[in-house]
Amino acid sequence: MKKLLFLFLVLIFSSCSVSYNKLELSLTQLGNGRKIALAVLDNRPYVVNGQKHPSYVGIKKGTFENQQDIYTTSKNPLAYDIEVSIGKNLVNAGYIVDAQGDIGFSQPFDINQVIEKISSPSSEKFLIFVLDEFNFDAKVDGWLYYNVTLYVFDKDKELLVKENVQRKDNVKGNFWLPTKVLKEGIPQKAQQIFGDLLNRDSVTKALR
Repeated sequence: MKKLLFLFLVLIFSSCSVSYNKLELSLTQLGNGRKIALAVLDNRPYVVNGQKHPSYVGIKKGTFENQQDIYTTSKNPLAYDIEVSIGKNLVNAGYIVDAQGDIGFSQPFDINQVIEKISSPSSEKFLIFVLDEFNFDAKVDGWLYYNVTLYVFDKDKELLVKENVQRKDNVKGNFWLPTKVLKEGIPQKAQQIFGDLLNRDSVTKALR
């Protein structure tokens, strides 16, 4: 019995990861061909200082309070996967993401330097998401801690909008499906977070 329990726990933990590169956002505004430059930056302190890898997304606790660090399913940095997801959703909504920044890694950053890096002559607006926190603590259920800021700049690099969301949300799981909270609950919550930010009135107005 103990051996079977051990093998069960090994199987559960070996399958633990979270997919952030296939988020589906319900965007309320059509892009109508407007050209967007996009970047997502990982400013989580434990990633910036090297304590955690950029692909780190949280911890999963087992039956006996053993715990394991969890990473993105793709093994890519979290910020990169989120950037890919947001970019795809913007394209599906009719935007042209013509200068998606390949800077989805943690770094001390300066907003102006980021704009320069992702800028192109055709960019009409700049969208920059900053992840100051994005991390979960899960057992059967989980808690998602997040602090995300969205900056929108115009083509002259003037700030139009700065929106922030910072919360601790409970995410329900399933005792009989221990990975459900990771495979479904956490990604669904992420979809809500980024979708809600992009759908805020101030943001949709800035993107017109």
